[in-house]
Amino acid sequence: MPKVIKEATRRTGVPGLDVYGVIISVASIVVLLFFSHLYLPLGIVSLIAFVSLVRLPPELRPLGRIREVRPVPIEPEGETEERSYEWKFPAGFEEHSEFMNLKLSKARYKNLREKNPSRNRQPNPDDLSEFVGSGITPEIYQAVNHFSDTTNNYSLSGYDEVTNALCFAQESIEYAYDKDSVGIEDYWRYPLETLYDKQGDCECKSIMVAAILKALGYDVLFLIISSKDKTKPSHAAIAVAGADGFPDFKGYNYKGKVYFYCETTAEGWKVGEIPREYSDAEIGAFNV
Repeated sequence: MPKVIKEATRRTGVPGLDVYGVIISVASIVVLLFFSHLYLPLGIVSLIAFVSLVRLPPELRPLGRIREVRPVPIEPEGETEERSYEWKFPAGFEEHSEFMNLKLSKARYKNLREKNPSRNRQPNPDDLSEFVGSGITPEIYQAVNHFSDTTNNYSLSGYDEVTNALCFAQESIEYAYDKDSVGIEDYWRYPLETLYDKQGDCECKSIMVAAILKALGYDVLFLIISSKDKTKPSHAAIAVAGADGFPDFKGYNYKGKVYFYCETTAEGWKVGEIPREYSDAEIGAFNV
């Protein structure tokens, strides 16, 4: 697509706004017909622009992915156990209800549980390539196919797609302290472990969402946040590189690229929103 056309059809990041733009443009033209013809051409141009966005085919709507994602057929391997997840996510002026059913390999879950580095020592950022990279299993691709289908079915922007994955982690995965759930003080789960257990703390949720977004084609950072109050424990989150379809709000600059903070733990936090208690904290960023 020529650059000029691509820029002219750039998504707003709020799909519903396109339809409302058409309505407002038509209303403006009607008003201008009676009161002033001077700005009538501007109203007509505005109408054409919004109509072009509404009619833009889903395959031409930029998502902000750094690579194309193709559906991956997933066949159950050996004995499986099903897990179901329900959540809601906002897209424009609408709220979508999601339901996802995954078939999880019991043997793969057991193998990852047994080899998890957290069982023998304190996990650290050097382990992220193992947790995220090796953690993109067929089960993660099942989830990726679901998110990709939702994006295509509703003609969502990249911002909405990331929001969908973020809300999934916030609402479908119960927050649980490692000591209570696995009996280990600091235990980082593989994504499959988090999906299977349907619970985890900030590191577990962040690793899972990082794996899903990376498999979807996004550029993701893993963040470790240290409070200036050393009596408080560190926190984990992720950041996603912004691109077409992302609203114009303040991001986190890392090596010349803008990333947007994603709080995976508590419900209600949107892409780009940083909890007040972490706004002036020390942030360590790590590629995954």
